[in-house]
Amino acid sequence: MTTFTIIVIHRPPAQLADCLEPIATFTGGEHELYVLAPGPVGDRRQGAHGDGLLPTRVAVGEDPRELVLATNRLLQTGRHAHVVLLDSAAVVTDGWLAGLGTCLATAPRAGMISPLANSHFAGLPAALFPASAPASICEQTAAGSQPHWPGRRLAERLPAVHCLAVKTAILREIDFLDETFTDVEAALADLCLRVELAGYQNYLAPDVFVATVGRPPSNRSGKAVRDKWESLDPESDRRKHYEALSLCAQARQARQREDLDQAVELYLKGIGLFPAEQKLYLDLAELLAAAGRYNDALQALQEMPGEASNPASELIAGVCRWGLAQPELARSAVDRLLANAKHSAAGWWLQGALQLDAGQVEHAERSFRESIARDPGFGDSHTALGKLKADQATSEEALEWLERGFVLAPDGDRNATAYHTAISQGQTYRRALPYFANAAAVCRSSRRLRYLLIDILLNSGQPDLAMGVIESALVDFSLDEGLLAAALAVREQLSAGPLPESGAAVSSCLIVRDEEADLPRCLHSIKPVADEIVVVDTGSRDKTRDIARAFGARVFDFEWCDDFAAAKNFAAQQARAPWIFSIDADEVLSPLDYAAVRQLLPGDAAGPVAYAVTTRNYLKLMDVIGWQPNDGHYPEEAGLGWMPSEKVRLFPNDQRVRFVYPVHEMVEPSLEAAGIAIVACDIPVHHYGKLNHARSQAKGATYYKIGLKKLEALQDSPTGIRELAIQAQTLGEYPEAARLWEHLLTLEPGMVHTYINLGTVYLELGEVAKALQMARQARMMDPSIKEGHFNLTLSMFYMGDARGAIGILEKVVAQQPAYFAARFILAAACCCAGEDEQARAALGKLQHSSLAAGLPEAVQTLAQKMEKAGQDTFAHALQTLIPG
Repeated sequence: MTTFTIIVIHRPPAQLADCLEPIATFTGGEHELYVLAPGPVGDRRQGAHGDGLLPTRVAVGEDPRELVLATNRLLQTGRHAHVVLLDSAAVVTDGWLAGLGTCLATAPRAGMISPLANSHFAGLPAALFPASAPASICEQTAAGSQPHWPGRRLAERLPAVHCLAVKTAILREIDFLDETFTDVEAALADLCLRVELAGYQNYLAPDVFVATVGRPPSNRSGKAVRDKWESLDPESDRRKHYEALSLCAQARQARQREDLDQAVELYLKGIGLFPAEQKLYLDLAELLAAAGRYNDALQALQEMPGEASNPASELIAGVCRWGLAQPELARSAVDRLLANAKHSAAGWWLQGALQLDAGQVEHAERSFRESIARDPGFGDSHTALGKLKADQATSEEALEWLERGFVLAPDGDRNATAYHTAISQGQTYRRALPYFANAAAVCRSSRRLRYLLIDILLNSGQPDLAMGVIESALVDFSLDEGLLAAALAVREQLSAGPLPESGAAVSSCLIVRDEEADLPRCLHSIKPVADEIVVVDTGSRDKTRDIARAFGARVFDFEWCDDFAAAKNFAAQQARAPWIFSIDADEVLSPLDYAAVRQLLPGDAAGPVAYAVTTRNYLKLMDVIGWQPNDGHYPEEAGLGWMPSEKVRLFPNDQRVRFVYPVHEMVEPSLEAAGIAIVACDIPVHHYGKLNHARSQAKGATYYKIGLKKLEALQDSPTGIRELAIQAQTLGEYPEAARLWEHLLTLEPGMVHTYINLGTVYLELGEVAKALQMARQARMMDPSIKEGHFNLTLSMFYMGDARGAIGILEKVVAQQPAYFAARFILAAACCCAGEDEQARAALGKLQHSSLAAGLPEAVQTLAQKMEKAGQDTFAHALQTLIPG
């Protein structure tokens, strides 16, 4: 029986040879290698594995779902004890297979094991991680640039799926891949989740580095997995277990951010919802014990359902009794723990700690060493030995033990604090730098580790790298005035440097006011493509200006005059680069698009050009014209979906190019007047402002008032009138919105969206006949626009024709299954038409979606509108749609 089977899953456009050659170079030990590749097998001899044998080729069809089926067949019929699933975009390094194998063999309840990857370093200064550069991975690793720590691992809920190692016995236990997935990446992500749900722990093996080359990370697989599990019956045990573990994961992240109150709140929420889930109680008790709240931790253990005594609960109880200075009770807990789990490294560590407190130094050292022998990857015992040796004045040996303890378990507060104290006393900051940098990368949610890394960089004389880490911390964690003050102090030490002389240099320009919550994320997102950042402040009363300076922006003041165009033109006048990129503080640019932005510049066009960009306006609503569901491509996605809007964002720094209109400002008219062509590009900007309803409404009211005040400045501009009408509609100023839309019809009589919006406004005003007329006109003008059909059915419904609405809605839903607003109205229309079974079926699908929580309120609102429209019978029927 072979030790390992390696299955390479080839997904173009990755180059298969780039994956197979490093496997041949760096893979030793007993293994067999399979390659799953689309199309005919042919004679493709791109690589061989360690013992000189060519890989076994398995041909699959071009349909991506066939990769899932083929992978399952190979897993089910294999004779391997362990398996590695490797994406063809992966590049392995020396010792990769042995490292994964060690982690599988030593980690407690090991489930899926994944290696360190490029994505772990994203957002942190690249200079901290030379091995993360794909071009030099193999050379650096082969030269032994990275130390090896046997048994090193970190718990990780959902590992990266480009490389996964697992015991075949676990796969058999949980029934291999779920073949309902059409994408192998989603099937693997689901597999990782099911392994955790089965009671195993997934791990990251930080000593193993496997890069991904040529394929940017995607969020689609995560969305597909969430859709699967969130579609389960909320009352089913599987769904409850999934939700409980999700809450545990959220609480752990809150804990790492040092937001203990939120972590406790999440655990208590989980216990209230899922009182039978033991893990919620154990994790809460462990958190409380680590925070020194020993009595609260013991209370959580006491309330835990099921068997009161198990190794995990006995360990926590022992730690609590130790912390409460109750050594006899603590020793009793340790005795029970080791009696039931004599191989428990944590049990031996706690026994050693108790012995050390009792002055039994030799016994304590033996216990710590026994703990390490039981599990070389248990960091706390290494740290304990380091402290013991420090007390014995063996400083170098003590430092080595403390170093091992930290590297093996950097997420443990005891280990990080002890090692940082030791290197601070010895002023050995540069020695510790690679370990803290690695720890900050693999524990991305840890505020403490990020702050300690900043301290080490500053003390080792590297303020430029410290500034990059500070910026990442300002993005990832809530605003900390101490960190912001440090950021400003460090920024003062750094010189800005001249702009590059290239014609492709870019100035990113923003106007801001009181944007401290959003600005760090925005500035961090644009720095990789901006050669300078210009921030114009219009009167902030918070930390906005300081944040901008901390990110290296040039900050200017502008006296607000109720004119967004004037403010943006002032910002453009400060720009020194030949290109300007305009963005707002509540928007970001995705790292997936950095290369594409740079490729636009300086451009090959015969003359100057500007680029129109799609803004993804993320929403918690769906009944908006043009609404699109999130597809999971971008990690930046938020809300339930997004509404697109188009505007020029990237344009030449030309005096003729200026913003116009006091609200909803734009440069398109001046570009047209200057003869500068506008080219559409498919690079989106992600906008989150509409997700904060209260703030969005407040901003909208401000824009609306300015627009009304300066209506004459719009000069009958269709664009300006349209934006003002949208603002009035959003604010519920329906009579004014109707007047503006009607005016727009005289300016642009052939625009279908005007008819749709005017129909929506008429419905809100109760003028159903007019709404019906607008919907019919829109449907006749462009039958492909789904909102025209929706408004027609809603008008029919309000007029009492539920059956007529059903006929149209069924066709719309069949063509647009993600159009949830139509699916909701279909369920309501079926209910009102007496089609109870069809109504329950339509509603049932919605109740198993992310919309479930908002359905009762939506039904109540619709019933009120039906009553207002004079459809009392329908209003009464809707009250029975959702029982209770």
